[in-house]
Amino acid sequence: MRSATILLLLCPLLEGQTAPSSALTTSQPAANSQPASTSATPAAATSTSTSTPTSVDVPADKAWTDTGIDLRRGDSIVLTADGTVVLPPQGKNAQSKSVGPEGQPRGFRDLVKTYPLNTSGFGALIGRIGSSDAAEPFLVGPRKEMQVLRAGRLFLGPNASSNDSITGTFHVTVAFTARGSETQTPPTDLKLPEVT
Repeated sequence: MRSATILLLLCPLLEGQTAPSSALTTSQPAANSQPASTSATPAAATSTSTSTPTSVDVPADKAWTDTGIDLRRGDSIVLTADGTVVLPPQGKNAQSKSVGPEGQPRGFRDLVKTYPLNTSGFGALIGRIGSSDAAEPFLVGPRKEMQVLRAGRLFLGPNASSNDSITGTFHVTVAFTARGSETQTPPTDLKLPEVT
């Protein structure tokens, strides 16, 4: 009973080291995943070729868009974005404002709001790997080169709260410059210490 309890406590720690099998497939999307709301197809997005970029449209009125792209640990990707979104008026006598993927720099009145990524501008293009609440968002902006440290599905969206009404679309291209290993095998000699 004690070893089962310890195993349950250690599972979240091991989760970050081992990719779920649905994120490692190269021919089919995960059975429980939602279909991408864009032109990206999971089969094309998860191919081992590094030469074919994938285009994704990210609507600003949706918090997170499932790109249909499963990333592997060790992947190197380049995200480039263009397009504009229209932000709602901020304050008295203000008008709507169009911004690109870099977003609007945060001002004094804006500092009391909480966004998914508080260090980035209002309406900026952001991303995250994985759909859990523990997935940490990162700034994409007009261009982002990154090495993937954790396997999972790529989600993109605007840096805004659920109360903000933003319109428009970002057009994002995701290109792989290198792919991580296709399978992540856990060590065979992993043993948990015995608790007495």
